[in-house]
Amino acid sequence: MLFAGLAAWPSGSWAQTLDPNEAPVFRDGLAAFEAGDPQAAYDIWAPAAEAGEPLAQYGLGKLYETGGPGFEPDLEQSVSWYEKSAGQGVPAALNNLARFYAEGRGVRRDTDQAVLLWSQAARLGHPHAQYNLGLALFRGEWVEQDQAGAVEWFLQSAAAGLPEAQFAAGQIFERGIYRETDLPRAAQWYGRAADQGHVASQQSAERLAPVIGAEAAPRAGPPPPLSSPAVAPPPPSAAESPAPAAVPSTVFEVSPPVPPRRPLTGSPPAPAAEAPAEAPARTAPPSTAQTAERPAPSASEGGATGGGRWRVWLGSAADEAEAERLAAQLVDAGPALTAGQIETASGDGRLRLLAGGFADRDAAQTLCDRLRGQVPAAFCIPVEE
Repeated sequence: MLFAGLAAWPSGSWAQTLDPNEAPVFRDGLAAFEAGDPQAAYDIWAPAAEAGEPLAQYGLGKLYETGGPGFEPDLEQSVSWYEKSAGQGVPAALNNLARFYAEGRGVRRDTDQAVLLWSQAARLGHPHAQYNLGLALFRGEWVEQDQAGAVEWFLQSAAAGLPEAQFAAGQIFERGIYRETDLPRAAQWYGRAADQGHVASQQSAERLAPVIGAEAAPRAGPPPPLSSPAVAPPPPSAAESPAPAAVPSTVFEVSPPVPPRRPLTGSPPAPAAEAPAEAPARTAPPSTAQTAERPAPSASEGGATGGGRWRVWLGSAADEAEAERLAAQLVDAGPALTAGQIETASGDGRLRLLAGGFADRDAAQTLCDRLRGQVPAAFCIPVEE
């Protein structure tokens, strides 16, 4: 279900959220690079960077990362300059340095440090870092899972205009993920991302249009109001060391109680026209082939017909019709789920989609893993009655 698929953590465009007007030397170097002359960019940036100018330091970090005609990439140099720029609080440098630690490029892989740097850049308002931090929190990778906090960061990033985050916002409001289901608002976010060329958002906007009516899905207007982010580490200081540090312990795991449930009734609607939603891959995602080798949970393991206390939460819907539609999408995605496995339960003013009867959390997680093999970031959380 969530979110837009990426082969790596996004770093953004060359200039990212930097304001070249704050540093003419950066602007001049960027103009030289974009004119196809990276050596001229280096000649402009290097003296200023050596003198301590933070945006010029960022420029050299990016230049050594990407290379260019006649200019060889050098990841060790890139890391060095990103560290200098990040030490002066440049959000774009913090974000890119975090990505290096996450991927183990130019540095020893250190996911704790990656999360810390993304947290710092996100707090400073960098949309790519907000999105990257949201990914880590939503999936519970390298940090304690906090999907409610992740939603806050996705919405912050979406409001700043990042199309991947706008697609995520569409998914949040379409499926009621820690927000009330709001299809017109979902369509609005999909439309904004589609206007920036995001293919999955265009497909989603087209799919929702006949459901809500074209007049109910405006693309213009202010973004929805956002609450304060749930994750709020302190901003970096100039004296901060880039050495590995512990992840802030302010995040928490969300494990909602399972309310009374009942099977879905009626025949499911026709499958949605769009392909399974594009979703950002995990650092080491299970491939479809790998997932297929894992057997489906049986009744003896606490499957749908078992009497175990564990179930999986598959999302929320505003009413029974919406629940039927979402269930049909999950069933149509592949063999991990059948219509008979999915139940609904009322709670928090919405209908939750559940499947289960698992003996333990591991068995419930196996179903989530199988489902994500079909829809790479499907909303699927083990919950205990």
